[in-house]
Amino acid sequence: MLQKKVFTRAVSFAAAAMAAAVALSLMFAVAPAHATSDPKISVLKKGTLKVSYAPGNSDADSIEFWSDGRSKVSKLKSSKSAVAKAKLKYLKDRNTYIAKIKLKKAGTTKITCKVGSKKYAAKIKVYKYETPIASLKVGKQDLTDSLMPENLLRGSGASYEITAVGGTKAQKVKVVPADGWKISKIYTEKYSYKGGKEKKTVKKYKNGAKIKGQ
Repeated sequence: MLQKKVFTRAVSFAAAAMAAAVALSLMFAVAPAHATSDPKISVLKKGTLKVSYAPGNSDADSIEFWSDGRSKVSKLKSSKSAVAKAKLKYLKDRNTYIAKIKLKKAGTTKITCKVGSKKYAAKIKVYKYETPIASLKVGKQDLTDSLMPENLLRGSGASYEITAVGGTKAQKVKVVPADGWKISKIYTEKYSYKGGKEKKTVKKYKNGAKIKGQ
């Protein structure tokens, strides 16, 4: 997790286990409280959502929120389409609605919709992306260029994701924050299931430590 010293923005940086010691997936996003790998439309009723966009990069200029399939989603709107446009899609085979928010420029807009009979509303603050990391190395791989605006890939929700493919050994992860940013946390998340319940285990690491994919 990296934080901007001057502005009230935060970027989370997580190394997550993706597949038994094969790949190390790295995620970071503005407003970590809303950055999730499984985003739900319900986040649109939780106040303010901060996101960034990379101009001219179609892989990093929009975010999507999914319904749970139990209620109809309707009347999706953005109060300022010049800042962000809102489009609702319905996947019939999954009985799922998708709220796609295309980010246009820095500014603030209000996203509203109805889920069943309930009204949802959230303020979205859009920032122009700036690279929070001056250097990123995983093992012998230099992934710094992956963080440039033109090379970004946005995963589900608001997270930006890159993957370093390695072997079965732990990889040394070294992060150098850009000027004005600082690292507050580097961690892994591991999920396990027991008795039908999900358990999340978080492990913290020092910068420069070796992190294994599993």
